[in-house]
Amino acid sequence: MEQKGPGQAPAATPETAVKEPRSNGETPCSGGPSGGEKACGENPQTLGTQGKTGLFKLVGEIFAPLIPGAIVSGLCAGFASLLVQFCPEYAKSPVLTVIYGFLTLINKGFLPYMTAWVGYRAAERFGATPILGGMLGMMTSLGEIDAIAGALGLYNAADPLNSVLCAGRGGVIAVILGAWLLSRVEGFFRRRMPSSLNMIFTPILTMAVCTTLYVTAVMPLAGLASAGLCKGIEFFCMNEHLAVRVAAGAVSAGLFLPLVAMGMNYGLTAIYAVQLAASGRITLYPALAMAGAGQVGASLALYTVARHNEPLRAVIKSAIPAGVMGVGQPLIYGVTLPLGRPFFTAGAGAVCGGAFVTACQVASTTWGPSGVLAVFIMTAGPNGPLQGMLCYCCGLFISCAVSFLLTKLFIREENIPEGLGSRG
Repeated sequence: MEQKGPGQAPAATPETAVKEPRSNGETPCSGGPSGGEKACGENPQTLGTQGKTGLFKLVGEIFAPLIPGAIVSGLCAGFASLLVQFCPEYAKSPVLTVIYGFLTLINKGFLPYMTAWVGYRAAERFGATPILGGMLGMMTSLGEIDAIAGALGLYNAADPLNSVLCAGRGGVIAVILGAWLLSRVEGFFRRRMPSSLNMIFTPILTMAVCTTLYVTAVMPLAGLASAGLCKGIEFFCMNEHLAVRVAAGAVSAGLFLPLVAMGMNYGLTAIYAVQLAASGRITLYPALAMAGAGQVGASLALYTVARHNEPLRAVIKSAIPAGVMGVGQPLIYGVTLPLGRPFFTAGAGAVCGGAFVTACQVASTTWGPSGVLAVFIMTAGPNGPLQGMLCYCCGLFISCAVSFLLTKLFIREENIPEGLGSRG
């Protein structure tokens, strides 16, 4: 299965795609005759039985259908920021006002409802009724949560974001945990409910129990985790001390390539989503996007070194365009990882680029696009969209150049196996 840039997940497959309704209007989670398929709540994927790799894969499958929306939303947010930067008086022009309105409209069509999409997908992956998961996710951001929190004494009106419970508390972490809880509760009721009453009473009882537990327990606890996570990332990536930012970017970019090689980069999408919902920007993503540029630089160096290895040069030539666009897996699995040392020189280049972009406080408006395609989403940093895009481009160049020079320095043609790159 092909994997794409930092945090990107593959296209939907028969295993991950939403199952289509049957001709009688039922779905595998409708509670009616299942034709051999198990009802909702039976044999769901559980958090407790997933290994580390399986857990990351599960998170990736939950977020896979969201990536196109995240890309479109983030790009529109970036273009809207550029429009304001270039034309601060855009409101005086009807044409620019309409353009800005459409850009912000598309952007707001995703982010405020992201928890609903996550809830729907997570419930589906855990074996619960998807629409109930979507409802659970949707209610996460509704204002009624604040009213409930106020009645329970959990709402801080002076500083709502520091409340124990408030609308949006816990974000997608809460929603994923809530969907898992939903699958457990729904399975409990469905196994004990007479089939004639299943369609009506199982959803009602499930939502009554889950909503109570979700709002009063899951959201506050997940809120502590997500707030700590966001504050930690912001502290390191946006620290006032340059050395701290440099170290954060270097470590993040250096560790990302091994995660991609092991297929564990999927799990990072939840971190992106949490930070995006909490602060409207992602500070970790720009550093991780440097990994692909490091692969490009190392591969270009190998292309110049391996003058007599035509099979390897052919693989590099075919994979470089994808690498420039942020799809680094062909270069990782087909070129640098099999050779060993180029994988590490590519990582060294990514470390340098990651250190640079975090030093410049580059932040993105979304996740998904990588390589040169990500330039227009690097507009959320504190120094303005133009500087953010410029620093991101400089980071790509640094990653590519450093990995190119290190690979040229440490790799000789005699170190490259003759059969590498051959398709036989």
